[in-house]
Amino acid sequence: MRVLVSNDDGVEALGMRALAEGLLELGEVVVCAPDREQSATSRSISLHRPLRIEQLPPWGPDGQIERWSVDGTPTDAVYIGLNQVLKARPPDLVASGINRGPNLANDVHYSGTVAAAMEGCVGGFPSFAISLVKGRDYAHAARFAAALARQIGAHGLPPGRNREVAAAMKRLRGQRIVFHGLRKNAVIMLLEVGCTEDEVGAIVGMSAAMVRHYAKEVRRHQLAINAMKKLETGWAAIRKNVLGAAGTAS
Repeated sequence: MRVLVSNDDGVEALGMRALAEGLLELGEVVVCAPDREQSATSRSISLHRPLRIEQLPPWGPDGQIERWSVDGTPTDAVYIGLNQVLKARPPDLVASGINRGPNLANDVHYSGTVAAAMEGCVGGFPSFAISLVKGRDYAHAARFAAALARQIGAHGLPPGRNREVAAAMKRLRGQRIVFHGLRKNAVIMLLEVGCTEDEVGAIVGMSAAMVRHYAKEVRRHQLAINAMKKLETGWAAIRKNVLGAAGTAS
């Protein structure tokens, strides 16, 4: 497997090095990333100036990881990676990260990390982005990324789809595949997989009191939905009984 790795924290970021070296077990890894911090650049591209590309000293125990820097955005870097650096040897996968900090809910619309994965997806390659919620120990996130990459390599992704992963601060207590939604809805999901209120607050950027408030609000909403479902089920049973009785009477 050949993997193109990029990010928005810059080509020397520790998180990307952990990701690139963690993916080495799968095969060839090539880095093409912005030459500096490009957080919150979303999917912007450079149109009115030439881009400068530079090959950098390799990473890896034996220098196996080829590295390139681009003086542009994450989207620029992935575009250059796909259409110049790896033009003659297309990758099997595009991986972006490991981002320093979470990308949750509406964050993904601004995130350069997610934008890099989206550019890979637009280019027709299976892609994912991964972020570390808090801290600087990227080891467990890198292991999860390697496991995810292995699964994507074996089973693929639906065309036009990419994955965005938010890794836990210290250790994974569970895994869940969800649709992106409102930040407050992430509160319940994180509580359900065993995070404490303080941990959830750190992840989503809320106080513990606000976490409790949103948790109650979301639970009330879910209770209302469940009540409506029970009501609809009850009415369906009544209609069925009434229609059945009318048919018998006729």
